[in-house]
Amino acid sequence: MDKLKERITNVSIDRLTIIGSIIDTKAFQINVINDYNITEKLLPYSPNTGYDQSLKLVEGLGHIDINNKENIVRYEYNPNTIAPNQKFYVEIIINQLKNISFSRVDIAIDFNLNGFNDFDFQCTRKVKEYHVLGVTKKIETKYFGTRNSDMFYRLYDKTIERQEKGKTDVPQGWWRLEVQLNTKRIVDDFLYNEYTPFYDMIVGRDNGFDESFFSQCKNMKDFLFFKEVYIHRNYLDMLSRREKESFNRMKKEYEEIIFKDYIIIGSLVQNELDTIKKQLQTLINQHNVFTIDFNR
Repeated sequence: MDKLKERITNVSIDRLTIIGSIIDTKAFQINVINDYNITEKLLPYSPNTGYDQSLKLVEGLGHIDINNKENIVRYEYNPNTIAPNQKFYVEIIINQLKNISFSRVDIAIDFNLNGFNDFDFQCTRKVKEYHVLGVTKKIETKYFGTRNSDMFYRLYDKTIERQEKGKTDVPQGWWRLEVQLNTKRIVDDFLYNEYTPFYDMIVGRDNGFDESFFSQCKNMKDFLFFKEVYIHRNYLDMLSRREKESFNRMKKEYEEIIFKDYIIIGSLVQNELDTIKKQLQTLINQHNVFTIDFNR
């Protein structure tokens, strides 16, 4: 496990949602809406609540929603998919805005994990966890938390995801651990307070279920109940409240034993996270007169 850091191939911002006020509506019309290098079509509706128009942008540039009454723009894009010749146009879009904030930030850690099943990723917070199995009955995606919460983690087989999109020459063993910061509040906690993502994610060697935990249980029935639910987390939704309480109590005891040798993932990428934090802070400082709470 001491060489896990060598398996990290990249740490990056995988999605960014910027909320900001239009500086000059005429300039925005000329430089963004009317520029065919940026906008393909102006649509008289928006899929996002609070906006009345949207822009279908050139492929790779993302998506824009517009609130014409308040002159507010919501710009969402993936920095990882921006082509080198498109970075100039991203800057044009952002430079039309002031008082910007981030309502969503996704940060991705890419791993080379040939032999993925030898590793066990866990979240130390109390969150809902569920797995998605592939045709071979092996895990292809693990979720820690839910999409409608402030933040959640997603661990998935990037090799399979790219292949299913028709990509060729995809490296084998490519896994991605992604955190999705879904609100301005949690993003600001990352940028200005003490919160750092990935410090509540740990990883260790998967040696299978530790049968020695039997000695910590009252009886065989309790042990078998816990083992079955721990291995098959999807069973949690079928439990009564009392059964869930019993499971969570045993889970805490079990994980205090088996996780003692696990590594905190955040500690492996602290320098990279500091760099991302500075990049986002700089972007805000360059475009803000003061901070407005546009959490849309």
